[in-house]
Amino acid sequence: RSSAASDVYKRQGINAEYGERRREDADEEKREKRHKDKKEKDRDHKDKREKKEKDRDRERERERDKESREKDKDKDRDKERRHRDKDRDQDRERDKREKKDKRDKDKREKKDRKEKKEKKERKEKG
Repeated sequence: RSSAASDVYKRQGINAEYGERRREDADEEKREKRHKDKKEKDRDHKDKREKKEKDRDRERERERDKESREKDKDKDRDKERRHRDKDRDQDRERDKREKKDKRDKDKREKKDRKEKKEKKERKEKG
C-alpha cells in the first residue's frame, strides 16, 4: 500500500506531465496559428500585388488605347488635309486652264476680227 503523501506526489507527477502536455499543445497551437496567420498575410500580400499589377496593366492598356485613338485622329486629320490640298490644287489647275482658254479665245476672236477687218478692207480696195 501507498501512503497519502505518496499519492499526492504521484498526482503531482501526473498533473505536471499533463501540464507539460498542455503547454506543448498550446505552443503547437500558437505555432500553427502563427503559420496560418503568416500564410493568410502572404496570400493577402500576393492578392494585393496581383491587383496592383492588374491595375497597372489596365492603365497601360488605357494609355495604349488613348495613343492609338490619337494616332487615328492624326491620320484622319492628315487625310483630310491631303484631300483639301488636292482639291485646292485641282481648283488652281482648273482656274489656270480656264484663264488660258479665255486668253486663247480672246486671241482667236481678236485674230478673227483682224482677219474680217483686213478682208473688208481688201474688198473695199479691190
